[in-house]
Amino acid sequence: MPDPASLEISQAMEAFLNRGGITRVHLAGGSTSPPAMAYLVNFPRLSVILSGDDQMEIERDGQHCQFDIKRGEAVLVPANCWNKPAWSGRVSVLTLLFGKRQTGISLVSQNRKGEPATAIKAHFHRPVEGPVPGIMDALMNLPAESAANPADRLLVEALLHCCLKLLREPAGHAGGKADKTFQNICMYLQENFQFALTRDSVADHFRLSPNHVSRLFRSEGFMRFTDYLTWVRLDRAKYMLRHHDRTLSEVAQSCGFSDIGYFCRVFKRKTKLTPTAYRLQKSSGVDGE
Repeated sequence: MPDPASLEISQAMEAFLNRGGITRVHLAGGSTSPPAMAYLVNFPRLSVILSGDDQMEIERDGQHCQFDIKRGEAVLVPANCWNKPAWSGRVSVLTLLFGKRQTGISLVSQNRKGEPATAIKAHFHRPVEGPVPGIMDALMNLPAESAANPADRLLVEALLHCCLKLLREPAGHAGGKADKTFQNICMYLQENFQFALTRDSVADHFRLSPNHVSRLFRSEGFMRFTDYLTWVRLDRAKYMLRHHDRTLSEVAQSCGFSDIGYFCRVFKRKTKLTPTAYRLQKSSGVDGE
């Protein structure tokens, strides 16, 4: 049986789909540097305006574009791309983060500008087979177009229907409270890796003891907290080194490393290459880490 958060989110999703669903899909890019406070993660995201309206900044064709986004419109953000909502008024936004192991869902509601938004979060384990992976692949291969595309809308609606079913009828995994807490922490790290995170600050955010966070990563993830956070940050750094012509200092800072020397040492220890050598190797088409 779904937990209260999953039930509330699923009811909001069903009501939205029954009232007309998706009217337009915007595809965000990631070839330019994200502005301050933009949302950027290593995995694809989908944000849908369930009610109200807001302003959204995304990158399209190398330009930063800001537009009004209304009920029924969705913003598809591929892995390592960004978007920046303004939270400028009364709005309710459903966001899905498609991680490798699980899909995180958040329902964020804001009554008016300047008031803190309320968030409800849930997750389900992402299937490796079935319609969801196929729909995601199709969406990621669609061209970015300024005009509304019926294929975009139909694919996003199909994806929402599949996720609604998975949220209501989770299958294939019987994880308990510890697993759920661990998955929520992983999602939080994936969404906030560019900030100055520590084990203590994350523990405080989830109202847990730092030692309990360490135990969760050892028992559920079979790794240390710092190793997972480093993996998330380095994964983003590899992407930036392959696709962006930014200085090593800029890459380090945007990935959560405050010290470029430490970034270079960790990068070489984990990949056996310096960041500069990795960039040159990838630009020449040589495979391998």
